[in-house]
Amino acid sequence: MSRILCVWELGGGYGHIAALAPLAQALRVRGHEVTLVLKDLFYAEAILGTTGLDYVQAPVW
Repeated sequence: MSRILCVWELGGGYGHIAALAPLAQALRVRGHEVTLVLKDLFYAEAILGTTGLDYVQAPVW
């Protein structure tokens, strides 16, 4: 299937992760390879740790 990159560079806390997680999981279930690029990884493990989704830190200026 497709390789999809979901990027969110605004906001703080876990709101940006919580907004992308359901979409990314739905795409993954449909067979796509999904990677999240997140502004803040502080909450990423707590929210995404059991989903099997890949995530990386967005560049910081």
